[in-house]
Order: sequence, then structure tokens, then C-alpha cells
Amino acid sequence: DPYRSPSRSPPPFSDENNKYDFYNETEFLDNIAEKKAEMRHTQELLNERMRQAQITLVQLRQHSPDDLNKESVPL
Repeated sequence: DPYRSPSRSPPPFSDENNKYDFYNETEFLDNIAEKKAEMRHTQELLNERMRQAQITLVQLRQHSPDDLNKESVPL
């Protein structure tokens, strides 16, 4: 095409570009794996906190309202 400027033509294929893309993809996949591990760890921490909260809730429900009133501090 005579109207196409040389600056708009696609870059020539290069093994260097291909290697760079490979390393970029590898780094990207490693990053994804790391983020998944972080998410699993965070989920485990959340599950433990929820378990502790449920235990606390059961313990609080075992008290009668009278017991709770005796232990409360007046404002």
C-alpha cells in the first residue's frame, strides 16, 4: 500500500521478542500462583476467625440475660 507509512508497519519478528514474551508469561503465571497461595492463606485465617466467633457466640448464648446484667458495668 503506497499510502501506508513505514512507522505503521508491524515490527519484524525477533527471537528476542519471543524470549521476552516467554519470560513475561512465566513471571505472570508465577505471580498468579503466588496470589492464589496468599488467597488460600487468607481464607484459612478467615475460617479460623469465623470458628472462634461462633464459639464465642455459643458461650455468650449460654449465659442468661440476668447473668449478663450482673456482669455489665453501668455507664
